[in-house]
Amino acid sequence: YKFIGQNDNALKYYLESIKIENMNIDTVILNYLMIGNFYLYQLNNPDGALKYYEMALGKVEYIGMAFLKDYYRSICIKDMAMAMEIKENTDKAIEYLEKTVQILEDLCKNKGQSFYYEIGLNYGHLGRIYEKKGDKEKALACLNKALNIAKETGNRQLTALAYTNLGKFFFNQKH
Repeated sequence: YKFIGQNDNALKYYLESIKIENMNIDTVILNYLMIGNFYLYQLNNPDGALKYYEMALGKVEYIGMAFLKDYYRSICIKDMAMAMEIKENTDKAIEYLEKTVQILEDLCKNKGQSFYYEIGLNYGHLGRIYEKKGDKEKALACLNKALNIAKETGNRQLTALAYTNLGKFFFNQKH
């Protein structure tokens, strides 16, 4: 229904998905995040999205494995940052993204480089939001950090995204 533009029906079934009993906690959290994303991106309702992101974050505590708990926490907080960006609350968006990066960096220390890609993405988001806020120095530092991480991972998609973000930054600065 989402893909054919029937948002009312899509939302109805998304909401039905969280009522299903005996789902594993990962699925419950993902359903809440999916509903939040629907509110944010299809309905342009960041407050509605935040409600479901916060519900997802509350469910994270029921995950047994510490590293998965932290990983899901980072996803929830990152999504909350995106809602705050749309609400034009750049300070809160930055706070959430910095928290997300910290969680992911701690995971990398404990679990290796498996979360490095997400760190690069979040530095790109941070750079974009710092630019919106008017802090060009921090924006450029974050965007360069995203590029360095992209190069270190060898991920071509992340590298292309990092260069795109830097290009947009310099274009906006008339360079």
